[in-house]
Amino acid sequence: MVIVGAGVTGLLAAVRAVLLGHHVVVLDRGAIPNPGASSFDHHRAVRALDPGDPAATRRAANAHRRWLELESLLCGPRPGAGFYRRIGVVTAWPEGEIDSVASAAHEAGLRVDLVRPSELWPIGFPPGTSGVLELDAGVLLADRVLSAAAGWLDRHPAAELRPMRDVVAVDANTARVELADGTVERGDLVLVAAGPWTPRLVDLPVVVHRQTMVYLSPPAGLASRWEGMPSAG
Repeated sequence: MVIVGAGVTGLLAAVRAVLLGHHVVVLDRGAIPNPGASSFDHHRAVRALDPGDPAATRRAANAHRRWLELESLLCGPRPGAGFYRRIGVVTAWPEGEIDSVASAAHEAGLRVDLVRPSELWPIGFPPGTSGVLELDAGVLLADRVLSAAAGWLDRHPAAELRPMRDVVAVDANTARVELADGTVERGDLVLVAAGPWTPRLVDLPVVVHRQTMVYLSPPAGLASRWEGMPSAG
């Protein structure tokens, strides 16, 4: 199997393929993991609660368990090596909807606590709202996810990581991958997960979404309190 792109989709797909018994070659135009990947940033909040969609809430709640399993596989028991911080995620809801939101969470098997805005200062709540805190939610340290996956694959005999390989063409019918230097990689299957460059490589409708991440450092006087605060959704 050949995977083009070493972001979170490419690397975790490679881990999954190796676990299923496949030999995998991962190609990326940059380093692996690639600091320029759209998934290479400091953190991503992971929450599950969607009161209007119980099925989606259950699926997302199950993702908390799956991330912990993946963390155990990739990082092992080494202290400080993990990438999933279960600090909780709080969302604000109108006072009149709090009971129904909490009920929907419990029905989906999601552990939540109700919190007053004053309990979570300096997070600000809109007037007339209170918080629902998802206890099993948290943040993924995204760059650590990529580093852990790349390290695990690099150590596994069924995986080959090939950085600095610029792919210029993919033939999905023959699983043929052409590189800028004229060499060719072949597999029984090709997965293209090349982010913004995907539309250049595959002759299929592809929608690319742009995102902007902004990181702010809390004031020194709030840093210790902020360290233990839940993420705000």
